Amino acid sequence: MKIHLKDQVLLVTHVQQLDEQGGSILHRQILEELPKATVRVEIDLSQVTSVDGTGLSKLVSIQKAIRKQANLNPSLHLIKPSAPVMQMLRLTRMERNFTIVNGSNPQQKRKKKALLPLFVFVDACGWEILKEDPFADQQAPFRRKLKSVFGYSSACIPSILSGRWPVDTRNWCYFVRDPGNSPFRSLKSLGWLPRAVTSRRIFRRWLSKFIRGPLKFRGYFDLYNIPFRHIGLFDFTEKKNPLEPKGLNKGPNIFDHLTDAGIPYHVSVPTRPEFENLQALDADIASEAIDFAFLYWPALDGLMHETGNQSPRISDKLREYEKWLDQLMATARNHYEDVELYVFSDHGMANCDHLLDLKARINALSLRMPQDYTVVYDSTMARFWFANDTARAAITACLDGVNNGRILGDAELESLGTLFPDRYFGEMIFLADEGVLIVPSDMGERPLRGMHGYHPNAPQSYASMLTNVENLDATVTDIPHIYKLMVDGASRAHVANKSESAVESRSVEAVVTR
Repeated sequence: MKIHLKDQVLLVTHVQQLDEQGGSILHRQILEELPKATVRVEIDLSQVTSVDGTGLSKLVSIQKAIRKQANLNPSLHLIKPSAPVMQMLRLTRMERNFTIVNGSNPQQKRKKKALLPLFVFVDACGWEILKEDPFADQQAPFRRKLKSVFGYSSACIPSILSGRWPVDTRNWCYFVRDPGNSPFRSLKSLGWLPRAVTSRRIFRRWLSKFIRGPLKFRGYFDLYNIPFRHIGLFDFTEKKNPLEPKGLNKGPNIFDHLTDAGIPYHVSVPTRPEFENLQALDADIASEAIDFAFLYWPALDGLMHETGNQSPRISDKLREYEKWLDQLMATARNHYEDVELYVFSDHGMANCDHLLDLKARINALSLRMPQDYTVVYDSTMARFWFANDTARAAITACLDGVNNGRILGDAELESLGTLFPDRYFGEMIFLADEGVLIVPSDMGERPLRGMHGYHPNAPQSYASMLTNVENLDATVTDIPHIYKLMVDGASRAHVANKSESAVESRSVEAVVTR
């Protein structure tokens, strides 16, 4: 047996035994050399004459070690497996655990699965960001501008996953006035702490992580900058994880559909690093265990909140994503005859060139919170609930005097799919103009360079769709329409892969019988 490194690929050749003894030697020597590799591991098994189950189990252990190493293709590549190796892989149903390259003869070559719909969600990668950038044009040359949903990711993601607008999912903004159901009443006692402490992001993030477990919140959760003296007035609306079955506040999502239909799928874990989610999906694709994939990359959103939409770091991030897409598509095409790739976003990102201290204007009125009104100051919206007509009139007059924003009427909210008959998310909605940041707000004390959550018709609000499907349905014009692409792709793949699997099973049974 020989091991050498070529172009950061760990190559193992001249393997003759894959039994207990040979497998142990192979396992030990590969693990010693594994830290040197940064691309993938390949084992040439064309000369193997002796193989047993213990030897194959060593390959599984090597595969597990590979998946723990960052920047390494998570699939172990088996090169030209000999006839005894292929027969043992098939008999033990372990063939799909590895990437098998160039089988020793046509009858032993593994047949690919038929179809994989691959949906890659790049948060905030809007149309204005991409329209002059060649991002992913090799893998997904056909691109389209999509209209977003009014709101933040808390609204956009559930709409993408369900095909419905916020009024139907009951997922819109995070904080709502609901003192009877507030889980935060005990935090009111922290109001004695100085604002110099309670307004710091590091303190808020630590506290959010500390209480998330006891509150049994499964979705994204952050206390942001809600004042502790008023925090008992509010409930948090995303207690569930939208990327799980039953993850929306109302109605099903794509993962409910896949579960009900018995369609095996992969979905990212939002709390994991992006590269770790990439590796997990790559491994599931190599195992050929899925008929649908949903990959989530959120880091671009955070980057542009920090830098705005003109930073050179954006291009660097897009190039990194391209590299990952190339790796993912290479694995997918090695295991699926057809891969339908959809790279999409939920919204764009606007530069914040103007700051609006709306809180100071409202605080200057002769009104008290919560005796007269309650408000949540989001980054681009202010949502009000009123205790009396005097407060409603005074705040309306105040907002009418703001030049860089406006109150949205019921007709417009209804057209945007955000008019809630019970006014759960607010009785009056004020929206800032694109590029205007409400600060200080209940989201933060300090300005950010980039923000989203403006009117869907604002230029930087538009999302994007990139695909290798040439004749994309012309009715896909808004981000909720992505849902029907997912349902259709998953259903077709499940039927095609099930049929292919049945044919392959009959073929393998025939070989074993002979």
